[in-house]
Amino acid sequence: MSIQQVVHITLSITFYFTTRSFQFINTCNEHERTFVLLPQTILHNLPPTSTNLHCESLVDKYKE
Repeated sequence: MSIQQVVHITLSITFYFTTRSFQFINTCNEHERTFVLLPQTILHNLPPTSTNLHCESLVDKYKE
C-alpha cells in the first residue's frame, strides 16, 4: 500500500485535484455549426441584406 492510499483511507483526502476546465469546441464544417445569434438590438440596426447574424466564437477567432 502506498503512502497516498494510506492518507486517502485515514484522512479521506483525495489523491489529486484538477485545476483545468474543459470547453467543448465545435469543429464541424463551418456551414454545419450551430451558433448564437447577435442580440436583438444589434440585429434591428443591421441592414436587411446583412449576412453577419451570429456572435463570434472561439473557432471564428482562431480560424485562418
